Formats: sequence, C-alpha cells, structure tokens
Amino acid sequence: MSGRTRAMSVHISIGMLVVLGISGCVPGSPSVPDELAWVLEEGEAISVTPVLDEARAASSLMTITEGGAVSATGADGTAYTLTVPPDALRSDVTITMTPLSRIDGLPFGDGTALAVQLEPSGLQLDAHASLDIVSATAPSPSEQILFGYQGSGEELSLALPDLATDGIRILLDHFSGYGVGNGLLTDLGPIRQRLGGTAEARITSALGEALQVEKQGGAKADLDQYFQLFEDQVLKPRIAAAGSSCGNATIAIQTAADYDRQRQLAGLEPSSFDFRSLFTTVGSICLKEEYDLCKVNHIVHRMVPFWLLLDRQRQLLNAEDAAALAVVAEAAKKVEDCLTFSVEFESDVVGVEEADEVQIATAVTATTEFSYDTQAKKFTSETVPLTNTSVTFTLSECDFAETTGDGTFAIENMILRPSEFDLSPPGDGSSPKVGEIESIELRLTLGRTSESTVETCFGSSVQIPPFAWWTELATDASGPSLTNITDWQIPGNAVFATSQWSRTGPGGSTDTGTAVLNHIPK
Repeated sequence: MSGRTRAMSVHISIGMLVVLGISGCVPGSPSVPDELAWVLEEGEAISVTPVLDEARAASSLMTITEGGAVSATGADGTAYTLTVPPDALRSDVTITMTPLSRIDGLPFGDGTALAVQLEPSGLQLDAHASLDIVSATAPSPSEQILFGYQGSGEELSLALPDLATDGIRILLDHFSGYGVGNGLLTDLGPIRQRLGGTAEARITSALGEALQVEKQGGAKADLDQYFQLFEDQVLKPRIAAAGSSCGNATIAIQTAADYDRQRQLAGLEPSSFDFRSLFTTVGSICLKEEYDLCKVNHIVHRMVPFWLLLDRQRQLLNAEDAAALAVVAEAAKKVEDCLTFSVEFESDVVGVEEADEVQIATAVTATTEFSYDTQAKKFTSETVPLTNTSVTFTLSECDFAETTGDGTFAIENMILRPSEFDLSPPGDGSSPKVGEIESIELRLTLGRTSESTVETCFGSSVQIPPFAWWTELATDASGPSLTNITDWQIPGNAVFATSQWSRTGPGGSTDTGTAVLNHIPK
C-alpha cells in the first residue's frame, strides 16, 4: 500500500467526525489499546490565536465537477498551495486562503509556524484536499509538527501528513487553519490528551501523530487499531442513535459510508455494518423534516440541495435496491410538490404613436402556477394567456373602436439566491443554519399582444390592423426588466414576494405594474 493511500484511508472517515462534533465515546471499552487509553481521558482543549496577513490572501472559485486550486505567498516567501479534487465540494464555492503573519499560543517547539487560514470556515469536503507548504525556512523533516485548528483557533490538533511526498503536504477534509510548527513529536506527552478537544478529535490527532512519526522514519502506524477504536467509540453509538433525528441519521450514514470505503482503501476488511440499510432511515426522517420546513415555514431553498445530496449519498453507497431508489424518487416528488408557486402579473403602459401622435393606453394581466421540474432542474410553467384587459386610443377630433388582443405568458425559470445555510448539523452543537432567500430572479417568456382599432376622423373610418402595442410600449419603458424581474420585497411567507415598478423608457413610454409571487405547496 502506498503512503498516500495509507493517509487517505483514515482521513475522511475519521477526520469528518471532528467537524460534525459527534459524541458518544464509551470509556472502558475492552477494544481500546493500552497505548491509546489516553484518548478517552478528556482534557481542556487548546486554543491558539492566529494573526492573519489579509493583504496576502488569495481566492479562487472552485466547482463540484472540477475542483480547483489556490496559491498564496507569505511575507517570508513561503508558498502555500491548496488543491481540491473533483467531486469534493457539494456546491460551487469561492475559497479563500490567507497566510498567517504569526500564531500565538502554539504549545510545542519554539512556538513559530508556517500556516494558513482557509475559508469558508467549516466547509466540509467529500474527498480530501491537500495543502502544500514550500519554504526556505521550513523546519527540518525530523522537527516538523503538522497541525490544524477549528474556527478562529479552537481545538488545536495534529494533522494528517501525505506519506507519499518528501515535502510538507497536509491532507484535510474540512476548512479551518493548517500549518507546520517547529518542534519534536516526542515532546508532546504533557499536552497530547488536550490535542483535538473531544475524544473523536483526539482519535484523529493521535492518528496524525502516528503517521507523522512514520513519515519521520519511525514505526509504521497500525491503522487497524485506529479504525477499531473509532468504530467502537463513535460509529456504533451513532448508528444506534440514527433513528432519533435527521441530524443523527445524517451523521450515521455519512460516518458509516466513509468508514467502510476508507477501510477498503487501507487494505482492511470491510466493516460488518449493513450501512446501506441506514439510507432509507436517513431519507425518510430527513425528507419529512425538510418538507415540513418547506411547506409549513416556506423555507423553499433547501429542498433541491437536499434531494441532490440524498441521491449523491445513494450513489456513493452503491445503494441500488428498490427501497433506496424509492426514497430518492419520493424526495424528487416532494421537491416538485413543495416548490410550487403562482404568479400574478399586471402591467399598464401608456405611450404615443409618433407618426400620428395617437396616445395609447393598454393593460395586460396573467396568472399561472409553476413548479420546479426535477428532470429539467429548473422552474417551468405551461403557457397561458397574457390577457389584454383594456386598450384605449386617444387623438383629438377622432373616435376609436378598440379591440383587445391577447399575448402569451410563461415562466422560463426562477432563480432563488439564499443566504448561507447548512444541510448538516454544525460541529458546535447548535442548530443548522436554515438560511433565507435574499434575492429572486423571475424570467418570463412573453408572446406578443395584438391590439387593433377602427379610427374615425372627420367622418372617415380606417381599420388599423392588429399590432403588439403593449409589447412594444412595455419594451420601450422597461427594457430587459420586462422579462427578468429582479426587484422584489421578500416576506417569505404564503405571499412569498412582491414586486412593484414604474418605469419610463427612452421613447417616453411608461410601464406601471406589479408581480405577486405566492408559495402554494401541494
């Protein structure tokens, strides 16, 4: 087995649980090796104080399909490169890496370090990323201590090295701070049980220490004992609690799936857990919670990410049985049921036909229901009439016999942009961020109207053929905003959002109108 595979094999399955903050360790378990008994001896977690060199921060937009990389250079010339592989992210996100000018409170070596802060803080990865550190002032290999911390400096722990490289490369599965300090691993005894804070984090920290010792030429780390410790102290309690809430069920399925997959990568026998059977538990419990949030509380932005994440978990588990497929199919149906809206559109325009100086006032209205289409992955609607409710032509000394002429109206798409939210419980024990819709973009497809009139002036009548008077005048007044409504007030309840406008175009036409967006879950 390569050194890189050995480091990968435990990184996601164990390190992930530190971020999720899982508890439930069972002191006194007979499976705990004597040399690791200290892991269950809880000590006060160590916090450090990172000082960021924000002027040297670098950012990069990374995607689900391609991942990405970002590089930054510290004031001393140290080069930092973060590489995120494809399929590690759950959404496209801008990642920022900020070198530290110093870090206060580091409890080993001389207290100096080469380190960076990664943001968004707490971002969870589905595959490990790597942080490379290249510096002329780096400690010698035998005096390197790789570390990480949570948030703004909490829960200092030892990080996992990449055994396949000679340089400094840290493997990570969530974002916070990471770096390399100058010191000896043999001097960690007095603080070892405080590294990582929680017992779960201490297991990861202990593993990081063992792998760092191996990389420095010491004994080969016994991966099996760390897996077994993790299984007994974390995985089994999580599976036992899976049915109590969506949060616990999600944690259990993620933990079990990653644990089994990484055992196989490490060359170990698969676990005895039938963790795929947990999938239906996760799906059923979490789907009910998410659907209730959407239907009752009008929290509409979480359903699609939840459905996609659920199906992604099914694929990662290779769960192709009828029960698993039925859960995903039910989630897709609930997405379409809950993400159902209606829109009421009204517009009154006034303008002048320049050639004959005829003033024209014409109004339209339309109402339609529309839903999210899980096949097209967008909002769509059927085409309905854009009803021309009135049209009036005015010219001195002339009479008009007007005829209305309808157009067509359809929803091309609706884009909902939410604030930050979490689908998984955060690591601090608080409730997940629910988020809220911050902006809406409603895109319309409008078919041309066809108003007409008979004009009678000085006893002579002329038939004016049908023409798209509302369409032309509204386009002059509103421009692109006519078919792309972005200015919304968003109360986020049954009357989900409203938009009002009064616009004047370069040709002098005016458009006064409203749009009302109602959430009408089935």
